[in-house]
Amino acid sequence: MSLTVEALAEQPGLGLRLLTGEPGTRIVSVFASELPDPAPYLVPGALLLTTGAEFDPASPDWAEYAEKIAAVGGTALGFGLSCQHETVPWPLRRAAARVRLPVLEIGEDVPFIALSKAVATAAYAVERRARGALLRLILAGQSDLAEKFAAELGIELPRGPVRFAVLGVADRDADALLGTADFPGLLARGPAGELHAIVPGDDRGVAGVASLVAAAPGATGLIGEPVDPAQLPAAARNVGVTFRTSTLPAGRLTATTELATAGLLAQVSHSGGRAWATALLDPLAHPNGTSQVDLLGTVRAFLARNGNTEAASADLGIHRRTLRYRLGRAEAALGKSLDDPNDRAELWIALRLAGLSE
Repeated sequence: MSLTVEALAEQPGLGLRLLTGEPGTRIVSVFASELPDPAPYLVPGALLLTTGAEFDPASPDWAEYAEKIAAVGGTALGFGLSCQHETVPWPLRRAAARVRLPVLEIGEDVPFIALSKAVATAAYAVERRARGALLRLILAGQSDLAEKFAAELGIELPRGPVRFAVLGVADRDADALLGTADFPGLLARGPAGELHAIVPGDDRGVAGVASLVAAAPGATGLIGEPVDPAQLPAAARNVGVTFRTSTLPAGRLTATTELATAGLLAQVSHSGGRAWATALLDPLAHPNGTSQVDLLGTVRAFLARNGNTEAASADLGIHRRTLRYRLGRAEAALGKSLDDPNDRAELWIALRLAGLSE
């Protein structure tokens, strides 16, 4: 990932001046050298930093110096002012202009390491924004466009089956996670408190997301099943909805298959759900009057046999007429009908939450 000469010149705190050259020229690396001929050590796209210690201000060698840098693909020259060169020598400026080599003037009080850090930091910020844009393109169903831009930016997209994941993290941890080195996919901010990721569908992708969840205190995460890239937008929507409507354990990554296996009870098995179940079943556990009839056990047996009175009465060791009598009392106590499938489902869930369905 690279940034332009103009973007570097505008970095706060560096006081750089672009003296000549195309502002849109892109910098991909930084190299410092005081050699009279640094060209053999430069790579295309490099910003060369120097104080020109080997040359006098009026030296005729400035022309050849600039030509050699441009010939090997050097993208720009950063010239540090010093007591030897209080200004950038005019012969160098003219030669650089001829070969279209941008020249940045660096103040005497600015260390070269500050430029190296600024280039690295700015390039990282640009890449992070680019990865976020690519992720959003893919989720919008624009995979072909994302592939094209990724190739131009030098960013590798996950291949083959992919997974979508949502992480719930505190804002203070989000930036640190976004800066994770060697993350095996795309990672970007989602809605408030969320990070979104697209990773390979194999174990490497799962491990990459799991490491992020483990690294942030109190973080939660949900990862979907591997899908074809064309199916990813729909799969991502499903994972997002499930994440926002589920109670997930903190500190570890949860797979959507875990929630599907656990079913509805996994979503309501918390203190609020258990309190609701206890309140619903209380009229059966504590019926009015002095009767010692086990209405709770009767309803449990009836529901466990899916409404089969013969099997339920056999389990309880009572006559079917006795069973029907007890069920009538239970309905009156609950204010519900055991012939209503909705009431039966609600009661069975309550028994499961209360641990009384076995």
